[in-house]
Amino acid sequence: MISFPTILLRLGVAALLGAIIGVEREQRERGAGMRTLALVSLGSALFTIISAYAFLDLLSIPHVTLDPTRIASYIVAGIGFLGAGTIFLSRESERVKGLTTAASIWVIAAIGIACGAGMLLEATVTAAIVLIGYSAHCVSPTTDRGRCYRTSPHGRYISPAPERYIGNGPAHRQHLRHLLS
Repeated sequence: MISFPTILLRLGVAALLGAIIGVEREQRERGAGMRTLALVSLGSALFTIISAYAFLDLLSIPHVTLDPTRIASYIVAGIGFLGAGTIFLSRESERVKGLTTAASIWVIAAIGIACGAGMLLEATVTAAIVLIGYSAHCVSPTTDRGRCYRTSPHGRYISPAPERYIGNGPAHRQHLRHLLS
């Protein structure tokens, strides 16, 4: 069995990494924010710790075998249902929405599992890669010098907004409404 301070460290790092990624999601006004991602990561870490250490006493019983990877596979399956609930088809734009949110929940569960298994460095590096991936949201064929083109509900590209409107805040939405009217 691992020590209680080690368990606390693993749970704390899992919750912190989930919260950091969640804060970034909240700043961009996206679904699955800080609390959701922190809870998913924390829960995944706790399930992993439980599966690895809580049933060690049962190994002394004859003919009993344990497979700690089973709970990890069930975490992935459960997170699949949670992520699927975030994906929908927008009636206005006829586009699928929520894929990044679902992927965020999925990768956060993996980060939580890694923390629970004691792979704190790997979990931290993965979280950093996720944050880098979020910041690269404008690297696509529809960009002009790093600024995103937005699409109107009719599928037409809108030229990049002035620098003061770049983002997802209320000023940006007001500017987009003005362009579409």
